[in-house]
Amino acid sequence: MKKFKSLENYRRLDETEMIKNSEQFNVLLQNRRSIREFSSEEIPIEIIENCIKAAGSAPSGANKQPWHFVIIKSAEELDAQQLIKRLDLIDERLDNIDSIVTTLVERMMEKPLVMGISCPKCGQPIEISITSNIRMHGKG
Repeated sequence: MKKFKSLENYRRLDETEMIKNSEQFNVLLQNRRSIREFSSEEIPIEIIENCIKAAGSAPSGANKQPWHFVIIKSAEELDAQQLIKRLDLIDERLDNIDSIVTTLVERMMEKPLVMGISCPKCGQPIEISITSNIRMHGKG
């Protein structure tokens, strides 16, 4: 079992700092806009990579991280067939996740999910049983 890894250089902010930071973050988000026009201005790759790292660190169901990022630097790189292949890959990954979730929900409705673990402090075995009395019915 993995041990909890504490954050290095973590410093808890006092309430005043948290309020100030949250207000600044809110202003930043409120001024965000979607722009559907493109510029020929070159953006440093480090900025793009940092944005992708931030987006890729977002939580996802079962930590599957079902995203795929594509960096297109010029119109010449925008090959329609390549883009279609990448979109198909994304669809396939999403279908797989949907299938896994559906299977788990159906299994939990049929019989309980039982997990056996040991208490990390005393070593005593603990049994956890997850059940559902909910039945899903389709319309029509």
